[in-house]
Amino acid sequence: MRWVVLLVITVMMAGCFGFIDPKVQEAMDKGDPELCKEVEREYDRENCYRQVAVSTGREDFCDDYYKEGSAEIDRCFADVGSKTGSLATCDRAGDERKQMECYANIGRNTDNPAVCGKIRGQESLRDSCFSDVAISLNKPEYCEQVDTELSVRDSCFKTLSVKNQDQSMCEKVREGPRDDCYFQVADKKGTEEICEKIEDKGQRSKCWSKVTGDPSICEDLEKGLSRDSCIQSSAEKGGSAKDCKKIEEPSLRDSCIRAIVKNSGNPSDCDGVSKHYIQDCKKSAAVASGDTSKCSVLSERSQQTICTKEIAYESLKLEDCEAIPVGRQVDECRIEQTKQRKQKGLADKAFGEKVVTFWEISLRTGRHFLGTVIRPRMNQV
Repeated sequence: MRWVVLLVITVMMAGCFGFIDPKVQEAMDKGDPELCKEVEREYDRENCYRQVAVSTGREDFCDDYYKEGSAEIDRCFADVGSKTGSLATCDRAGDERKQMECYANIGRNTDNPAVCGKIRGQESLRDSCFSDVAISLNKPEYCEQVDTELSVRDSCFKTLSVKNQDQSMCEKVREGPRDDCYFQVADKKGTEEICEKIEDKGQRSKCWSKVTGDPSICEDLEKGLSRDSCIQSSAEKGGSAKDCKKIEEPSLRDSCIRAIVKNSGNPSDCDGVSKHYIQDCKKSAAVASGDTSKCSVLSERSQQTICTKEIAYESLKLEDCEAIPVGRQVDECRIEQTKQRKQKGLADKAFGEKVVTFWEISLRTGRHFLGTVIRPRMNQV
């Protein structure tokens, strides 16, 4: 019976995690497409031929196993060309879209802007290729080659501006999104003078408040989304939950407070959050504090248990497991701690090890398992 249960679990896991068909894997490992003929499902079999062709870089396998002029052979040539970097193989795909996708993949994979320039009839693909190469090589001159998709061009210059902390590149960005470029560079550099370049008053104040961490800068703004967003940025930078409570828009206020408590570790800071978020907020605060006693502020025992477990799994302290309000889960907590300690390569000097069965645990917890685990126990002095 035990082996039947384990077999069922194995089959279920294979289905859930999408493990590759062993025959497909064997064909790829051996580079032999003939083994694909043993794959039962037609869809998987067709994919197998292509995967072997790609893994071996053999475009002739596309010829051997797919019908000429079919969508499958086009995809095969395109995928093999992308893998090998062969433009000639890309050209064998009859579908022009597939050809150009293949060119774009080669351009990105090799950081070769000349290949991006060969893309024809697919302007958005060409532009994204130039943008990706520009960002990868950190060369803004290739952003200049983006001439159709202006949002891609803006994003290219903005990404490099922030990456290099160089606000001069923001001047290449269009007027609308340019302010956000200056904002991000100012935030990255921590330089409030860059905020002066922002034209929109609300965005400019938000920039100042975030860089300085001073929410009082936002008080001159009219009530509304700009003011709320400004307060949120400064409060999360260096303010308090009290500052967050000045935000009128509920979702922004909640987001601000929940960000604050992850630093403060104080559940009482959650008082201004929306009712349906209050328990989650207090749990986040307690977990951030690393103090299991703070989990007791949660109204539901199940939440107290989850809270205490999260702290125990982070601290790996046995006494934190003992604080779990549901006694039958203490053993499970200690077992998980042992697993994590082993994964992290920590020596268990504080407690020894004893091999026990899940059956032993089930006698205490009422839950039934199969297998063996390692349970920590205090060393005897």
